[in-house]
Amino acid sequence: MTDTLAPSSVENSGWRATLIRLLTVLTVLLLLLEPFIPPGRVHSTTSDVIGWLVLIILLFIPLSPIVSIFKTIGYILTGRVHFPQNRVGEKVTGEDGQEFTVFRQVVVDPGKGQPAQPGALLTLRFKVTNMTPGVNRFYSVLPLLLYMGDKGFRSKLFTINGDLCQSIYEWDTVKDAENYLQSIALKTILLRSVTGSFAYSIQPISN
Repeated sequence: MTDTLAPSSVENSGWRATLIRLLTVLTVLLLLLEPFIPPGRVHSTTSDVIGWLVLIILLFIPLSPIVSIFKTIGYILTGRVHFPQNRVGEKVTGEDGQEFTVFRQVVVDPGKGQPAQPGALLTLRFKVTNMTPGVNRFYSVLPLLLYMGDKGFRSKLFTINGDLCQSIYEWDTVKDAENYLQSIALKTILLRSVTGSFAYSIQPISN
């Protein structure tokens, strides 16, 4: 497994990148000016504008968690999300010989325009900080909505070995897997990880 993150390959060019930069600069300027604006209507309006700018930025950034949440809700309502139980309790051996136990699996059926089978396998591993295995399993549910709607997501296998977590993802393409490494969703997941314990590997799947 690779110990350091690969350079970001998230597509962030053209009009979207320019818009995000402009909105970010404007937001920072308003935040700097806000303390000097006297209380009243102008101050209230400035706070509202900052809130809307932050929301717009979150909507337009690559792999936006807000967009993913709405897409995931749509998948659930249309029956595309599944939590198979047939692999729960299965033992999975990592590349270094360590054995992990599967405790959850989530699968999203491919939509129109997606390949019939996933094309990339992303394996993540990290050590959990200050959490029992039971608490960690509970918290691992919370970020689901943040990435299940990401472009190319197909499935995730949750496995555990004491305080070590190993997640095995399937994506449409290697590029989709690489993009996920730079997403807010993954950064949220890694908030419960021990610093320096995160590692990953990406492997193409031959179909």
